[in-house]
Amino acid sequence: MPEPKVILWDFVGALVDRDARGFRVREQAASRITQGSARQGILATLPTLSSAAQLRLFLRDHLLEAFFDPGLLINMSAFPVPPDDSRAFHAAAALTGERPADILFVTANAIAARAAREAGFQVEGAASGAPPVGLLADTISAAELLAAIDPDTGPAFVLRGRIVTMDTGGHVIDNGRLAIRKGKIEAVLDSVGALPSGFSSAPVIDTEATIFPGLIDLHNHFAYNIHRLWKVPGSFENRTQWQRDKSYRRGVNQATGLMAKIAVFAKAMARFVEVKAVMGGTTSGQGIRMKVQGFARLAKGVMRNIEITGDSRLPEAATLVPDLNANNASQVERFRRSLTNNRAFLYHLSEGTNLAARQRFLDLKDNDLVESNLVGIHSLGLQPEDLSFLASKGAKAVWSPFSNLLLYGKTLNLSGVIASGVKFSLGSDWSPTGGKNLLEELKVARWVSKHQGGVLSDQQLARMVTIIPAEILGWESILGSLRDGALADLLAIRGTTGDPYAQLIGALEKDIALVVIHGAPRYGDSILMDQLATPDSLEKVTVGGTLKHLFLDSVASPLNGLSLGTAIEQLTKAMSDLKAVQQQVLNEGPGLLFDADSGFELELDMEAPPQDETEATLFADGDEVEASMLLDTLFVEEDHLIRIDGQPNLPNGLKQELRNAYQ
Repeated sequence: MPEPKVILWDFVGALVDRDARGFRVREQAASRITQGSARQGILATLPTLSSAAQLRLFLRDHLLEAFFDPGLLINMSAFPVPPDDSRAFHAAAALTGERPADILFVTANAIAARAAREAGFQVEGAASGAPPVGLLADTISAAELLAAIDPDTGPAFVLRGRIVTMDTGGHVIDNGRLAIRKGKIEAVLDSVGALPSGFSSAPVIDTEATIFPGLIDLHNHFAYNIHRLWKVPGSFENRTQWQRDKSYRRGVNQATGLMAKIAVFAKAMARFVEVKAVMGGTTSGQGIRMKVQGFARLAKGVMRNIEITGDSRLPEAATLVPDLNANNASQVERFRRSLTNNRAFLYHLSEGTNLAARQRFLDLKDNDLVESNLVGIHSLGLQPEDLSFLASKGAKAVWSPFSNLLLYGKTLNLSGVIASGVKFSLGSDWSPTGGKNLLEELKVARWVSKHQGGVLSDQQLARMVTIIPAEILGWESILGSLRDGALADLLAIRGTTGDPYAQLIGALEKDIALVVIHGAPRYGDSILMDQLATPDSLEKVTVGGTLKHLFLDSVASPLNGLSLGTAIEQLTKAMSDLKAVQQQVLNEGPGLLFDADSGFELELDMEAPPQDETEATLFADGDEVEASMLLDTLFVEEDHLIRIDGQPNLPNGLKQELRNAYQ
């Protein structure tokens, strides 16, 4: 047989195995893919398994996207004949542009293998880890898969207020106007400049507020933000230690995992955590994602998704949470390709304070895996020379001070980071051990800066949640600052006097007058929202005694029709009896995870890897989840402050600083 020019992988049994936790890449397949010279593609034989977009996301999450030809991600259910018909394989060959004899089809499906041979393909068998037949799936429209926020549509309106542009010169327009139309800022003006054509009849709304670019959170695990602050039992030296802690596993990990697998609760979680972020001024964040049949897809709501933008103007970022196994040559090569194939590759780097945490950086350095696209989340275990090395390669970092201090009693030495030249932004991590939102994280960051000698100004901190993360992502031409032609993502804070950067950092959730994402008003004071959206589309919510309105409908969103109030009711019910939720999952078994009728399961990224086969069994131990828990609040209030007071690793000065800020 000639050497194949194209290798087409069947899915289950060839490229992946399937178990109760979802799809797992077969290591022997991954190793072969990374070493081969032939073009690689997927030729899936299962009915309505997935679209090319879902397959692409799956490959990206497993660091394999760069090895595959994007035009060869094929689901045979799209063909007019089934995979037991040789004509289907002739069609597949036509898509590759090669002769059937030059194509190798790897499959565990004996019926499809026979049809491929009849068509003239080379065929290779693969031992299957699960039966490759009978898997249910639902079909998804292209709009639902690829749309990120809203398209460039929407009404024309003008916002008045103090405008903080976050441009290179740091310009602030005390009495400015933003002319917004079809999701974009058409013009940034002072009080006398002429409006663009077509705005003569547009409503002009005086916000009586200071307007900033929308906040960009480069590090979060949003699905877990239903939880209140975890009571940390002691000080840790790296993340593996606290991920194994029983109280964490029972109270955060397992509880989240259970609810994420039941459609009604998963949707409620997505709605709740996204609104919680938007209420804190976040307009873009590491995305909330869902799964269908083990495949990731965007759980689209109102907030912009860093990982799945669906917009060629906004390069998508790749993310890897687990540590790289530097002893696995295939993983190393996959990491390398993913690093070079993405504008920003967000990687949990050296989270901890001991030598084991630093070793994660040395693994990258030793394998020549530190490049300009690398964004090291946390980077807490790095030495000064490590930071200098990052800077020399143009790599970046994300700082999460609240989570660092809460878990490890230590955070970055800011003078050292600045001296190294590493560009870094701010991320709130997640509510179990970090800030409730970026507004709280900014307050922690300011306290750390003061405590370390006033290293960062308020303006620098404000840039770390706006233009700097936009630059890291390659979005700076269209997001992160208020400029002509930029997408209309913005945050307005009540009041127009005093230092604007201090105003942003000191703001409470109730002080937010307006949040706009892609020209759509999403959250704000009722008096402003009523002027920007039809009243019957708005939901009322009271924040710190202030009436606010939410507008949550979004194009092609599976969450449309789900109000925040309903989501809170559903989550409160589930969390009040987690044992019952656990029993529901156990009764349904793996079928629940692949239930096409529900079509919605949240994808989690902070599940600790199993230590042995017993632990790998999904929720087998009846004691592995708390009986009940309290749903987190949407904004900082007294219970949150009390929980902060009880944290053993947080400095007393920070505890008092936060209490003063919120009271």
